Amino acid sequence: MKIFHQTISRAFSLIEVVFALGIIATIGVTMIGLLPSGFKNVKEAGDLAVISRILQSISSDALTSDWDEYEERFSQGGKLWQYYDDQGNTLDDKGAQNHIYTALVQIADPASSDSSISTISLPGDESMQLDRSKDLRKIVIRVSNLPGELGVAALKRSDNRSEFSEHSVVISNMSPALRDESP
Repeated sequence: MKIFHQTISRAFSLIEVVFALGIIATIGVTMIGLLPSGFKNVKEAGDLAVISRILQSISSDALTSDWDEYEERFSQGGKLWQYYDDQGNTLDDKGAQNHIYTALVQIADPASSDSSISTISLPGDESMQLDRSKDLRKIVIRVSNLPGELGVAALKRSDNRSEFSEHSVVISNMSPALRDESP
């Protein structure tokens, strides 16, 4: 007499498989939906790092240069154009229009009608009201991350502040304050 052993195999039911696929699909759609914002955040962080490098380079150049020589380097009505690659390295020229970042550096004229460029304010300066216009210069640095001529055009227009970032540095010729200046 032969005895047959019947093995019973257990498996997932159709309902369990549908629930599992539903959970996986929900998680997958959520993850795919997060990708664009993740890419945007990575690009913004990269831009911020490169712009910080550009600002540090321009600021340190201004702070370590001789007062008169720094002003002489500016052309085109007090403006200096500088071009950078994708890592923030200075390009000698526009790099055949292949530059990624464009910086417009201006020395503010204290007599300028544009108060956003000409005003020099220091912490605690509101009550002192000293005229230090002969000793201080405000350098306004505008940086655009639009590539090529788009960045140059954005900085020339300067009406849409979302196309560039604006920063300023105050430099001094290090002359001592006169004794007859009083707050």
